Amino acid sequence: MTVSGLGGSLYYLWPMLRVPVEAARVLAVHNAWLEGELAGLYPAATVIRVHPGVADPIADAGASRADVLARHGVPPDSIVVASFGRVTPEKGLSDALMALAQLADTVPLLRLLVVGGADGYYDVMAEARRRGVEDRVAVAGHVEDDRLPEYLAAVDICLNLRWPTSRETSAAWLRCLAAGKPTIVTDLAHTTDVPSLDLRSNRVRCTTPGVTVPVCVAVELLDEIMLRTSLRRLAEDAALRTRLGAAARRYWAAEAGLDVMVRDYDTA
Repeated sequence: MTVSGLGGSLYYLWPMLRVPVEAARVLAVHNAWLEGELAGLYPAATVIRVHPGVADPIADAGASRADVLARHGVPPDSIVVASFGRVTPEKGLSDALMALAQLADTVPLLRLLVVGGADGYYDVMAEARRRGVEDRVAVAGHVEDDRLPEYLAAVDICLNLRWPTSRETSAAWLRCLAAGKPTIVTDLAHTTDVPSLDLRSNRVRCTTPGVTVPVCVAVELLDEIMLRTSLRRLAEDAALRTRLGAAARRYWAAEAGLDVMVRDYDTA
């Protein structure tokens, strides 16, 4: 885990917020934590929350699951966990590859599909070879927006790990929710209002009062075992994947649909 450092990106320490914040008439942010944080740091600023919105990907899937997997040499009976978005160290892919190597014997059908454009400073396949799991990893590269729905439909589990973070709300994660997929996310300060499942205790974590139905699985930065445990449990428990996926779809409709975003902008 990149815990002691910030992966070489100093802008996480010095984001240079003051000038744009003080120059703006209104600040629009995507999560409640950031809204409160900025309001506390800049009490003179007007800060509002605007829910992010993504389109419904389900109706637009083109190629079948079998076609998508065959395109990248993934066996059709695989349990496919996918990462969507730019292929960078911040996406937790090193931890995913380590977990994949540790699960090779106990969950032999597990495969990792990496969907997104690569940055020159990180080679995910080179790391997969070092860990001895290159035969369990497929890299799709950049996928055009109109083909993303077929990739979302083809996978079983989605990874949305983040560290370091700018406290952003991931549009890639929202698309996974919209597709009704179980997701594994990093437990971070700005997402504590999202109901998540801790698979060590089967308890739901959420700061929103009265919310008891999880929409994702959360893993902690300082617990390397949690990711392995979560991947194994989701890979082996199809019923759990179905429940989390259905809850994820409902959460997207209530919190991250395009109509929700438009409503917030209209009333801002």
